[in-house]
Amino acid sequence: MGVISAHRLSEPGTDWLGRLVATKPLKVAAIALANRMARAIWAMLKTGEA
Repeated sequence: MGVISAHRLSEPGTDWLGRLVATKPLKVAAIALANRMARAIWAMLKTGEA
C-alpha cells in the first residue's frame, strides 16, 4: 500500500501501476502489485539471480 500511496502522490504516468490504479479499486491494485513482486522474487530465488 505504501508503494501505491507514494505513486499516487507523484505525477500520474502511463506505467503499469499507474494504469492499474486508475482503472481498478485500490485494494485490487495492491494485491496485483504484491502478486507481481512475489513472482519476480520467486524467479530470482529460483535462478540464483542477484
